[in-house]
Parts: sequence; C-alpha cells; structure tokens
Amino acid sequence: MNILHVVNSFDLSGRSRCIGDLCRALGPLGFRSAVVSLSGAAGYAAPPLECLRLRRRPGFDPLLAWRLRRAARAWGAQALHSHGRGAVLYAALAGWGGGPPLVHTVHRSDGDPLPGGPWTRRWLAGRIRRATAVSQAAAEAFCRANRWPAERLLTIYNGIDLARFADRVPRAAAAEGPVIGAVMNLSRDKDFRTLLEAFALVLQTAPAARLIVVGGGPAEGEVRALAAGLGLAERVRLLGFRRDVPELLATFDALAHATKTEGLGLAILEAMAVGVPVVASRVGGIPELVRDGETGLLVNPGDPAALAEALRRLIAPSGEAQRLAGAAARAVREKFSLERTAAAYAALYRELGAGGA
Repeated sequence: MNILHVVNSFDLSGRSRCIGDLCRALGPLGFRSAVVSLSGAAGYAAPPLECLRLRRRPGFDPLLAWRLRRAARAWGAQALHSHGRGAVLYAALAGWGGGPPLVHTVHRSDGDPLPGGPWTRRWLAGRIRRATAVSQAAAEAFCRANRWPAERLLTIYNGIDLARFADRVPRAAAAEGPVIGAVMNLSRDKDFRTLLEAFALVLQTAPAARLIVVGGGPAEGEVRALAAGLGLAERVRLLGFRRDVPELLATFDALAHATKTEGLGLAILEAMAVGVPVVASRVGGIPELVRDGETGLLVNPGDPAALAEALRRLIAPSGEAQRLAGAAARAVREKFSLERTAAAYAALYRELGAGGA
C-alpha cells in the first residue's frame, strides 16, 4: 500500500524525524512511503526515503492542491497522511472527489485548530477519514479546539528506533564539570528564557557547569542575545541543527526540556532511551512520558528557580539521577518503540484500504 505523507515543511525538526522514521519502519510491513513538502523545504530528506518538493506561494495557493493531486496520482498514492494544520487543507483538497482517503495527525498540544472558518472546518471534518494524535493531551486539546468527537480520534504515541540508542553509554562524571543538554527548535514555543535563567542559577552552586543547546530556528539570535545579557556566553554553546543527536545525548549529564507547549517530546524520549536523566516542563503530553519522581522530574512551566533546583538534583552525585534514568530507559522500551508505532499505523492504513469509514 502506498502512503504519501503531506507536510508544510520537511525541515530538520523532531516532527520530521518522527515522520521519516515511521516511513522507514513501515517498509518491512509492506508499505511504500514518501513525503511531500508543500513549502519545498526538505532539510531532513535523505535516501532511500522519497521526498517530493512543491513550492507553495504566499497566502492560500489553490493551484498547490491541484499540483499535489497530480503528484499523488503520479506516485500512486493509496492514502494521504497530513501532519499539522498547514498541510491538512491542501491534502483534503487534493483527495476531494474520488481521491485517496485522508489520515490527519495532530502533533501539538495547544489545540492545533483546523484552518479556515466554520464552513471550512466542517468540510475538513467530513474529509478526514481517520485522525490521530501523538499524545492523549494533544488529542484532548484538538477535540476541544475543533469540537471534534473524541471517538473519532486515536492516540498513537510517537516511537523511536531503539537500535540507534542501544550502544550509547552515558558519559562518566568528568573533571571539567557537569554538562546540561537541551535539544529543541529555537522557536517561541520553547521556553529558552526559563532555561537560560535556570542555568544562571545552577552556576551559582556549580560554576563549572556547561549548557549545550542542540537545534536552530528563528529565535536563535534572541537566544544568543539573552545568553550574553545574562553573562552566560562563555558557558553556553549553541550547536545548531545536528543529525548525530544520539551521540550528543550520551555526552550530557542531564537533559533540560523547558517549553510552553509540547505534543509529546522526541528529545525527551531519546534522552530516556540513552539513559540520560530528564527534567521537563509539566505541559502537553510530557507527563505521559515523564512520571515525576519515577522516570524523571517535572517542573511547572516558566519557573526558573524550580528548573534550577531540579537540575541541581540531577547533576548531584546522589544516585537519584541514575535511578530515574534506569526507570526511564525501561519505560521507553516497553511503550515507545518505533515498531509499536509502525504497527499501529499499519493497522490503521489497512483498515482504510479495506474501506473502513
């Protein structure tokens, strides 16, 4: 069965990694997958995964739907799978009138409202044959924001390729001081101000600590300016987008994930798989991953003092960090494997292929 994933941008992001990994995992299950980037951005594209690049014009681009429909027919798509509100309208239009059925996945926990006015949203609701969400929190927020019936939305957790992390061993304590890591897109959704202010507090008791930030984005300049303003320029490194995240995670003593909203949190999953202890904001789907005091630590969003105190606990030589990390690694293996995610989507696609409503 041929599945064509439709995204606004296939850039270097956690969402793109999840989609790419899902496509590859579906191959052995009998599915052929490709990704269409409506904007043309495809920094995550890499063989053997096929990536089709379209060029979306500013504003609503009705010709884009026609071009997507042509591309889907030429590729032989038997189902379209849209990701995010920027893609769902064009995917629905491309499949309208006898085209392939549409699956839509919600990746955000802030409601991720469907585009357009009431009429457009009702029309989209009729076009989407199956809706999924990456966490229960994302599912509930989407239902509230869009008046979507809960029985029409299935939660399928994102999973990770555990084999990529199997031989990663967290580093031993180093003489040069603890390393706190953060893996995130530098966008306004992420709470980099709280992260940096918390790190400044950590330095008061651990002056040799370093903060390594992996990821880039539109707020990178703002992050650099804020770090300099807090006097952290010598202790903070911004690495930009990287493809060697598993290797980098293994160099961290703790992962700090400060954010305002989060569908699930791929960086958290990957850190847990490596065995790196995690402290994260208590928002969105994160509490479905991190059980406070059992598989990591949770703090209220926007609270630098609480985040700093949690980080001090994780970098202290008390044994707590190792206990949390061990429990987290077991939880990831049991519930968040890529194979589990792929099997759930394979069942959904097969139901569509058999004519499921």
